[in-house]
Amino acid sequence: MSSLLKWAACLAGLVAIAGCKPSSGLATTPVSITVTYKGQPVEGANVSMSNATAQPPAVAVGRTDAQGVAVMRTGEDDGAVKGVHLIMINKYEAAASTATAEVDSESYDPNVQTKAPTSLLPVKYNSGNSGLTITVGDTPIQQTFDLVD
Repeated sequence: MSSLLKWAACLAGLVAIAGCKPSSGLATTPVSITVTYKGQPVEGANVSMSNATAQPPAVAVGRTDAQGVAVMRTGEDDGAVKGVHLIMINKYEAAASTATAEVDSESYDPNVQTKAPTSLLPVKYNSGNSGLTITVGDTPIQQTFDLVD
């Protein structure tokens, strides 16, 4: 993955985690993305759109609702900036936590293995090589992506 795409993915994650939503200062067009997997809507998927051609580079993010629809936002602005966007989609389930003992406890085991979260969607869609793109212009977009294994 190119460093610019990694930067965009990190920025999208930071915006989603921190909840900070600065205005992009760029004109945006409304975009909604519907995500289905095996013919069913996917609720709770994280969707990011990375546009490396905008100056500064712009990332739009959204989370799907019960119908699988994510309304995209660029900072505080609804929609996405004009241009070609790479789409990344992911949804993870947290692994069951393993009971751990305090460091000072006799039952402390430094070799306890913790499990990584499980991807509920094919991981190929959570990378710069997802193959999913949207071109944003002046007209609002409603795009559906039916994810396959």
